[in-house]
Amino acid sequence: MAVKPSVGLIPLGDYYRPLANVAQILDMLTGRAGGELKPLPLNATNTQIIAAINQIIARLNASTN
Repeated sequence: MAVKPSVGLIPLGDYYRPLANVAQILDMLTGRAGGELKPLPLNATNTQIIAAINQIIARLNASTN
């Protein structure tokens, strides 16, 4: 997964770049980019739950761990 882009300061007339960065971040968080997060089964073990939480944290941080 790529590093999460930041929304930078730009002249008022050029809105494309910061909006593209916001769209890229939303795509990563919603699963459009980076793949969909699968729901856990109702009988998930603690290990599965921890792995799923770590996957969410990695996506929020845009890390590859």
